[in-house]
Amino acid sequence: MAKPVNGNLFGKSAFEGEEKVVIRNLLEQKLGADLLAKRQGQGGSSFTYVEGWRTIELANSIFGFDGWSSSVVDITPDFIEEDKGRVRVGVTAIVKVTLK
Repeated sequence: MAKPVNGNLFGKSAFEGEEKVVIRNLLEQKLGADLLAKRQGQGGSSFTYVEGWRTIELANSIFGFDGWSSSVVDITPDFIEEDKGRVRVGVTAIVKVTLK
């Protein structure tokens, strides 16, 4: 068995056999429109993206809740809007995903 690196075993084993085939098939599928979100951007443009909570849900369903881990590599604010005391913030995050 692999020794933990900083208390983490992720990236030290592999998916095998039928599990690997199932994961590959799931990853090759296109995301349905029901899994995508849209928002307005500057100049009337529209952005399509996958919300963070949905991404976690998808990763858990594909790899298992204990089959992956993630860490934020970089985060950049895209916009900060204030309107009538409410603040909206949009960010772009680069996230590293490590499989079991």
